[in-house]
Amino acid sequence: MIASNYLKLLFIFLLTSLITAQDEDGDPTHANLYQGGAASGDIICYCHCADTGLYVAGDDIYGIGTINLEGSFDSNGIFEPRGYEGQDISAIDGFKFVCNLAFPGCNGGCWAGGSTGTPN
Repeated sequence: MIASNYLKLLFIFLLTSLITAQDEDGDPTHANLYQGGAASGDIICYCHCADTGLYVAGDDIYGIGTINLEGSFDSNGIFEPRGYEGQDISAIDGFKFVCNLAFPGCNGGCWAGGSTGTPN
């Protein structure tokens, strides 16, 4: 199951990834992996990288960028990608892999989390 989810995310990323925002240095800050009409939202990619992080999210934790995916928000307002409802996406290697591909400033140390906010 993990391998199939990993391959699915890799396939989606390689075929449809669009970097839609960059910082002042030209580094990507947002990737839109979902172009459909259903509800979507963003996962946030985090790192322990003070020099490339965009904002402080916690003690030595920095948000480095967002990735738009199909999914929905749970009762706490946390975005959950479709097929991963109720799961801790920060522990899923496929999401770590996609974050590290999308945001090279992570230097291989990115992980994902569901953002809070409103659906896109």
